[in-house]
Amino acid sequence: VANFNQHMLQKTTADMSERAGRAAVLNVDRMKDAQTVRVMNDPSSYNDAIKSVDAAIEANIRNTPNIDARSAAALRTKISGDLKTEITRAYLMGVAQRNPAEAERLINEGKLQHINAVEAKNLLSYAQVQARAQRQDQELQRQQHKRELQERSDIQEGEYMKRLFPEDP
Repeated sequence: VANFNQHMLQKTTADMSERAGRAAVLNVDRMKDAQTVRVMNDPSSYNDAIKSVDAAIEANIRNTPNIDARSAAALRTKISGDLKTEITRAYLMGVAQRNPAEAERLINEGKLQHINAVEAKNLLSYAQVQARAQRQDQELQRQQHKRELQERSDIQEGEYMKRLFPEDP
């Protein structure tokens, strides 16, 4: 009976540790979603978001008393790195949407330590696509403005012609 009770206690503790690990990962995923949206919408928050990752993970571990050492270590290393990579990716995408040339400069400088060469290449392509899209938008706006000016001119010319050559009754 004592062996059975000991076995059940160990099994229950292991199950609780595994669940705690999954809960901690879920909390980190929620944080990732919030931080990436925040950084994409406001690239100036990037440094704060990166700095907060390790502290948030440690707080998550402290607040999950049944987490096992393996899950805690995974949170501290792999998940922390993955989270910083996602935040950096969102940052560069947010910058590229606002200022593609600045995103290209940041990528080409290679100072962003949380992305690898493949991700940098993909993000550089994204920035170039954003630059082309912005140029196309500007060209469309220019053409639309030109059409509006032409329409106003045509209307004014028509009114002027009517005043010069009134219709005969």
